[in-house]
Amino acid sequence: MAILADTNILIQYARLGQNLPADSFISIITVGEIKAFALRNNWGYRKMTVLSTLLNATPILDLDSNITDIYAM
Repeated sequence: MAILADTNILIQYARLGQNLPADSFISIITVGEIKAFALRNNWGYRKMTVLSTLLNATPILDLDSNITDIYAM
């Protein structure tokens, strides 16, 4: 089953230094939210590097009407 992770989930995985499960996705909105959160909370180089690795390892869904379609992935 595919998972669409929200900002809170990403924060937890970033703090643990772990990647999301292989069947996970994040939306471009969540990317913006976590980057704003990291900036507002003065994340240092190490945490930002972990976040960057996490974001690069997870497919990011763009905004379009297809994101609302429900079907087996």
